[in-house]
Amino acid sequence: MKKVLGDYAGWWQAISDEAKDSFVDGYTTAMLKAQLLTHNECMRDAKRVQPGPDFNAKLQQSLKLCVVSEAFDYKGGVAFRIGLNRFYDNPLNITIPPEFAMEYVRDELMGNKTTGELLLELNEWRRTMK
Repeated sequence: MKKVLGDYAGWWQAISDEAKDSFVDGYTTAMLKAQLLTHNECMRDAKRVQPGPDFNAKLQQSLKLCVVSEAFDYKGGVAFRIGLNRFYDNPLNITIPPEFAMEYVRDELMGNKTTGELLLELNEWRRTMK
């Protein structure tokens, strides 16, 4: 019920560690599938590009899909549960849905963004997800 009411921190804190691990496993498995699909499509498209007047444009288009596939890169296992516990321990993050929290923790774990970039993004979410 807490999740339905927008209290994502309360929902996260109320579920067991086993349920948290199941959530993280399901989420990361789905993201891995999305990453593999988009990456494979990118590689297929790149191999189909033939020399000609549209070569550069078509190659760039296929490479954009490769870049998109990296947005689905979620590795970390139990580190995600620990990161989400820490994320939702902050009362300012109560209204931030888990898919955003997962993105934040992923970027934090993988060093995809600086501390300043993470804070700017987090403050924007806090402002817009009330």
